[in-house]
Amino acid sequence: MVVDNLSFLKTQEERIAYRSIWEKAERADTTFTFVATDFLDPFLQALADSVRNSFPNLRLSFLGGYPEAERKRAVFYPDFLELEDEREFISVLAFDNKEFSIGHRDVLGKTLSLGLDRKVIGDILIDDKVILIVSASVSNFLLSELRDIKRHKIQLYEYTENLQISEDEQWIAEDIITPALRIDTVIAKLFRLSRSDAQRVIRQGKLKINHREETKTHATIQEGDLISLRGYGRVRCIEQAGKTQRGNFRLIFKKQMEKR
Repeated sequence: MVVDNLSFLKTQEERIAYRSIWEKAERADTTFTFVATDFLDPFLQALADSVRNSFPNLRLSFLGGYPEAERKRAVFYPDFLELEDEREFISVLAFDNKEFSIGHRDVLGKTLSLGLDRKVIGDILIDDKVILIVSASVSNFLLSELRDIKRHKIQLYEYTENLQISEDEQWIAEDIITPALRIDTVIAKLFRLSRSDAQRVIRQGKLKINHREETKTHATIQEGDLISLRGYGRVRCIEQAGKTQRGNFRLIFKKQMEKR
């Protein structure tokens, strides 16, 4: 039975995700077979790991197409089985992007317009080749239906080479000077918003800190925090580099490039 006390979870979305993960683990435990979740962000992966601790006879593997993947599927299975082929659960697809004319939002928007749920889509990597990691169950559909993006004809195919992606290749450095460490002040600086606009998008639920929704405008930023503002981008605070002579804070961020 699913744990009833879910007070450690902030939102209804998190509680629904937790219950779904628990049910997957429970099914694997009672049917003695492999059961996979949808793609999970790192916070939900941590929840899946905590769920597995309640099932001593289960193993848990995370599959995202490459070791450094952010979004991964959790696969629960009994400890007497071996997970030998991750292609039963995920597919890695690709197409050429030699002119760098297609970005992350273009790919995601097009796949969602085909009727797919975001949960069946993992990482999307953008370079001279676009890499799209998806649930194996939708692979054939995409190979058949995903033919153009932004009026560019594409030829989608299964990518069989090993993926080795360095996070440093996906981020560029940026620093800001801010009078406070409040999140509304920080994102106003980072994304060129007015303070009132920053507060509005936070209250609308568009902000996540470390993959968790944050609606408090006075929440503070710490080193290592990953900030995601829907429609604007993502940044990671890598250092609080002291104060200026006027007492303002100098923060150094890594800002995620569109090449993802």
